[in-house]
Amino acid sequence: MPDVHTRPRSDPVRFLVTMLCEPGKPMLTLVEDEELTRREHLRAPRPS
Repeated sequence: MPDVHTRPRSDPVRFLVTMLCEPGKPMLTLVEDEELTRREHLRAPRPS
């Protein structure tokens, strides 16, 4: 497989994603901005 930097821009790229979840539960849960702010102290710091 060629290196990503040597691929022509017109060459399509495909990705396969496998997602598993508990039966009967939503695959994705969106959270409100308020919850993100409230839990900000739990996030890993970004490298500078």
